Amino acid sequence: MNNRFKLGAVLFAAAGTFAFAGAAPANAATCPQPGSFALSSLVPLAFSCDQGGFTFTLNSFSGFAGSDSISFSNPTATTFTYNLNSNVPWTSGTKVLDYSITAPSGKLLTAHTASLTSSLIPPGNGTYTVAGTNSTAGVMVNNATNPGFVSYPVNLASDTFTGTLNGISGGGVQQITSTYAVVDAPTSAVPGPLPIFGAAAAFGFSRKVRNRIKAAA
Repeated sequence: MNNRFKLGAVLFAAAGTFAFAGAAPANAATCPQPGSFALSSLVPLAFSCDQGGFTFTLNSFSGFAGSDSISFSNPTATTFTYNLNSNVPWTSGTKVLDYSITAPSGKLLTAHTASLTSSLIPPGNGTYTVAGTNSTAGVMVNNATNPGFVSYPVNLASDTFTGTLNGISGGGVQQITSTYAVVDAPTSAVPGPLPIFGAAAAFGFSRKVRNRIKAAA
């Protein structure tokens, strides 16, 4: 096999490698916007999407109707928001949404809020409890008139949350809004080389002084 043939074989193999690499699936797609999407359309689970650096993964849901919808608000540099909307008024019975959220690179989840809104005046009753798997102290319970807020005792890069809606009455609770906030992750300080060199120079100077004292004695 001559050199020209060898070179051609190498280039052909490289081209094949690039072709397979280009066909590899990308990471989570951008969260759909604008508009809302039926929960039944976000299957097979786990549905995952990226918005503003946040990654949202819908692991499972129960009690909510497949026609109930989810939407994503435009993110800011420090927040991520999703909304759950009923296609028909929610009635009594436990409804559960299990999902995960991962903060953008260099950020940590620090708090979340949730609120229930209603088309009825006065609003219907209901509670929406949100508990994180790794932040069990960050458990929130709120009703239709009092939004809940939780600040985590320990900031997290990601967590899996269980949102539970129950106690619905009056048929007027139409929407859940949940927002997550982040802060900058702390950076560990790495000592620079200058202090090390300075210590070495000081040690050398001290040794010279000692030698001179011994020579003079």
